[in-house]
Amino acid sequence: MIEFVPDPGPARLRQRIELLGESVRCFPGNLNCHRALSRALHAAGDMQAAIAAADAGLSRFPGDAELGAVRIGALLKTGQEAAALAEARALFVAAPKDRGAGEALLDALSAAGLGRERADAAEAMPWLAENAHYRLVLAAAEVRRGEASAEALLACADAVLAGSPGNADATYHRAIALARLSRAEEAREALALDRHLAIGEIEADLPALAREIRANPTLTADPALNSTTNGHQTLRLRQPGDVALPVLFERIEAAVRAYAAERAGQGDSFAAAMPRRARLQNWAVITGADGRQGPHFHADGWLSGVFYVEAPRVEGRYRGALLVGPVGDIVPGDPPWGIREIEPVPGRLVLFPSWTPHATEPPGVPGDRIVVAFDVLPLDAS
Repeated sequence: MIEFVPDPGPARLRQRIELLGESVRCFPGNLNCHRALSRALHAAGDMQAAIAAADAGLSRFPGDAELGAVRIGALLKTGQEAAALAEARALFVAAPKDRGAGEALLDALSAAGLGRERADAAEAMPWLAENAHYRLVLAAAEVRRGEASAEALLACADAVLAGSPGNADATYHRAIALARLSRAEEAREALALDRHLAIGEIEADLPALAREIRANPTLTADPALNSTTNGHQTLRLRQPGDVALPVLFERIEAAVRAYAAERAGQGDSFAAAMPRRARLQNWAVITGADGRQGPHFHADGWLSGVFYVEAPRVEGRYRGALLVGPVGDIVPGDPPWGIREIEPVPGRLVLFPSWTPHATEPPGVPGDRIVVAFDVLPLDAS
């Protein structure tokens, strides 16, 4: 049975922010207060306030790497990629041994599409040199640029899986490597799409959910480091006053527990990776006629899913299908595991391992497609 660690909720988070703000006013010379306040505002999805809090702290503690990293993260979330990259480069020059500064630089380079520079920067970060997970990320990027072989990617994926069976990032890239090596049957078995894909329904107040999502103040157009194109995504879904969304989250958790119970003891790597404690990380996406999600997967989760709130319907069919299996041009031609198309019927819940590649089709007709998506993030391995 998976135990879900509860989200602190918007009321508690706001209370924490108020207490931290008072702490900063009372103890302006306390660096930790400034850091905690900027982090809390970032977690709340209030990126402008997080930038302001980081700026206030940096005015007293110039060059602090943690405050600088929070500021850079908030700039990326608000679409200011060029400013974030300039600040990230300067921060890493000033603090080359700080992990937060290094991660901020890597994120900014990713958002800017500078893969080669990102790889070079990572080589200057000694804490990544022997990190099998990061070697895998680098190998995948090099394969995309034609600078590494599928054999090298497979070796990196197997190295991660040796220590973390069922790891989503490594499982996905192992399947990609096998597909590129024309080992189709092994690639299909690695992803096991049909074995773990589940489609069901959840009873929910769909009109209320749509109203709460549309009113979310953190909805951001095409946020950086996300797969949304021509759409809006929440930076923090839970907000004060929401009623329908908390009920939905409880029902999603119940559905996940039932799904996990059916798969416990199966003896495969997915069951072995099932967490005992987890957090449900959720967000909402609104897209119109041209909005879509590009091919992607969720590297940090065990299980991922989507719940459909609203979709345009034409000639008896809901538009904006979920595509399960596409990976883009990293695998030439059609992937050996095929592609499944799932109709976005309001009230439908789709669950799949986080390693599963997926995308969406643009609806192509007027009307909003509104979804609640989520990851089950392990807090300790089983």
